[in-house]
Amino acid sequence: NYLVYRKNTKLFFLFSYKNYIFIWVFMLLYLRWGDKMRTLSDQEIVRREKSDEIRKYTNPYPERYETTNTLKDARTLEDGTTDVSVAGRIVFIRKMGKLSFIRIRDLEGDIQVQLKADTTDEKDYEFFKKLVDIGDFVGTKGEIITTQTGEKTLLAHTLTFLGKALKPLPEKFHGL
Repeated sequence: NYLVYRKNTKLFFLFSYKNYIFIWVFMLLYLRWGDKMRTLSDQEIVRREKSDEIRKYTNPYPERYETTNTLKDARTLEDGTTDVSVAGRIVFIRKMGKLSFIRIRDLEGDIQVQLKADTTDEKDYEFFKKLVDIGDFVGTKGEIITTQTGEKTLLAHTLTFLGKALKPLPEKFHGL
């Protein structure tokens, strides 16, 4: 039982004995190991649960966010510049009680963002501490300062959640 047709005087066999064997082997492999291909890691399961929790507070994937500067431009602003609004992906988080630092990155650059319980909106800060992970997208609005170590930092007054990363970032060895 072969289904044959001619194309440029060559015969093409659409269904042959070898094709049936390949299909059966593929189906057996899929039935045997297919469920293992779809399992999620523990970190992915936790991120999906956090995504469901975020839906209770806000839209986890808002449509737009207005920025005033790119991250590259924000690093060049003078200290005391207010109402600076930037957005990016979190690549580093350090939570220390009432003070937290995050580093956000976009295509052109990155900047450190300082979140204080005193200056940042209380709801935003609690939301950040509880539900935000590395790899998530956020937008921040605040003023530019220089830390004691001499690094330009955005002192955030508001934090807007822009997107949940359901998979973790790749290892640094493999590149971001």
